[in-house]
Amino acid sequence: MIRLGRTIAILPRSLAEPMHPDLVYRPVADAPHSELVLAWTQDDRRHLVASFIAAAVDAAGRE
Repeated sequence: MIRLGRTIAILPRSLAEPMHPDLVYRPVADAPHSELVLAWTQDDRRHLVASFIAAAVDAAGRE
């Protein structure tokens, strides 16, 4: 819808990269900070879930 010129969007930086050549991106410097929350069942012991959580925590620590 954005590429069709029918809407605009406010997205987290992580969804705006890589930048699409047909779109215009502008940072919103005065926007309030938001939180991202991860949730999973306490008995989920899958390696893939643990890897995803570790990657998310690592990425959050770099901001």
